[in-house]
Amino acid sequence: MTARGQPPASRIARASSSCPCPASVSAALRRSRDSRFWRSLGLPAVTVRPFNTYGPRQSTRAVLASIVAQLVSGADHIELGDLAPSRDLGYGDDRVSGFVAAAQAEGCDGRTFNLATGRDTAIGDLARLAMAAIGREVPIRSAESRLRPYPSEV
Repeated sequence: MTARGQPPASRIARASSSCPCPASVSAALRRSRDSRFWRSLGLPAVTVRPFNTYGPRQSTRAVLASIVAQLVSGADHIELGDLAPSRDLGYGDDRVSGFVAAAQAEGCDGRTFNLATGRDTAIGDLARLAMAAIGREVPIRSAESRLRPYPSEV
């Protein structure tokens, strides 16, 4: 898992759009606040940006949990939105370890860490990987009702 570095250019392009989504504005404000605590008050602070996380008790609103829930429920197909977007997925315990490592890192106050694996997986490929892991193969259907409205980033 990578705890530092830049996201792929495609993520940078999305993040720097002229009309940022509320989540990206909120994230930028948090990074600014954390950096200012360190610079102005000398309080040790780092910002950690975890990418997509999966694990136990995850809401089925998340794509991987939705795929698995559909597979184990016995559905005769998996219904998803767009199959092309990709996600950098990491397990919850690994993300926690990344937060701890960033907090304990020497000389990193005021810095921002991207907590990611550096490997993107397309949603369609993720569904196929889940089917292989569970041992159950069903058709994948892209449903318009599950597509995100344009220009949604969330």
